[in-house]
Amino acid sequence: MRKIIHKPYLKIITLLFLLLGGLAFSSRPLWADSEKHPTTLYLFWGNGCAHCKHEKDFLKEIQPRYPELIIRDYEVWYDRDNANTFQKMAEAFDFQAGGVPATFIGDFEPITGFGTAQTTGAQIEEYVKYCINNGCNDPGSRIGIAPAVPERPNQPPKPPVTPEDRVATLPLIGTIDVGKTGILVFTIIVGII
Repeated sequence: MRKIIHKPYLKIITLLFLLLGGLAFSSRPLWADSEKHPTTLYLFWGNGCAHCKHEKDFLKEIQPRYPELIIRDYEVWYDRDNANTFQKMAEAFDFQAGGVPATFIGDFEPITGFGTAQTTGAQIEEYVKYCINNGCNDPGSRIGIAPAVPERPNQPPKPPVTPEDRVATLPLIGTIDVGKTGILVFTIIVGII
């Protein structure tokens, strides 16, 4: 009986099937942006408002899960400047500034009121996740509020990537510039070795 595939080629073919199969069933495309974007949420609330307190508690609860989330809150019942900011923001969004809490995230339609964490909270969290993953405009930029910069005191700045960082030395092949070779080709080469 004749061998159909020689042993050395069997490893290469198996590796290619595993690699391509893994890419085919990946939940994210290869070109997906893995960068997280700072996202600013504006909350207009009233001191003594029960629904506002529930939303503030909800935001405090989700804040640790989303370090990119920046919350700017404005008490509008007892602070005239904040009430004016709320009015300007509402006008910028063609929104009737009425009740509180009112929440502005990205370019989404503002959310008025707060039911529960499972209803209104889920909607807010979906908007936040979308903006963190895809990037959204800061709602305050429509009325001239300077964008907020997220505070990350425990995170040192990333060192720049130098050409030496992109070079790998492989047995039998020698030195390869990973930046020029591409991740897919580099993975196949490493798998073959």
